[in-house]
Amino acid sequence: MSDDIFRLTPLDVRKQEFKKTMRGYDPLQVEDFRGRAADELERVVREKIALEERLRGVDDRNAAELLTNIKLFVLLIFVSIAQGTQDYSARLISALDKLKTHLAQSRPEWRHSSVEPIKGSRNVSVNNWELNGQFVRVSIVAYASEGEASEAMRGFASDVRALDRLPELGEGGYSWSMGGSNICFRKGDLTIWVSTSVTNLREAVKLSQEFAKEIEAALAAT
Repeated sequence: MSDDIFRLTPLDVRKQEFKKTMRGYDPLQVEDFRGRAADELERVVREKIALEERLRGVDDRNAAELLTNIKLFVLLIFVSIAQGTQDYSARLISALDKLKTHLAQSRPEWRHSSVEPIKGSRNVSVNNWELNGQFVRVSIVAYASEGEASEAMRGFASDVRALDRLPELGEGGYSWSMGGSNICFRKGDLTIWVSTSVTNLREAVKLSQEFAKEIEAALAAT
């Protein structure tokens, strides 16, 4: 995740305006969610400041894990701002079931756990797969259509510098930061976001790439 996105402020969220269209979202609902997103971002920023103080005495692995959590939460706030009010939880459950089944067979030693999404966010599933104190985080975001998911990816790519394109992954993806160990890609009307707490860059990139390919294979299964 780039520093540009990480510098998104609560004021940015509150002042952001959206173009109206014939099939646009309910302005009151958008305004309500924008306010709650800004409140949550303020909380995350306060936690970031507090954690930066704590990290001075924390070992490298735990520091990386804490920072990964913070950055992922901010990223999901950024992505969720564009989400509507429709509920796509059934599609998320179906996708997660496929993924859990696939990884239970291919990586049985990795333990799955669900992570509570950001308060007020919708249509997001956040999950960890953990082994020996290290984890891979997989976040899935559902959209109304493939077009909206594709537009979300293009918007993300336009706002983040130093991206590497991964055209062979899903219907197109990107890697960035930490040697390219952060990966996102689109699969139909879903976007998938993969990161890891592994501190060795070579191992982190390898692990994220492996998980991303397995996720693609799992979602492609009928």
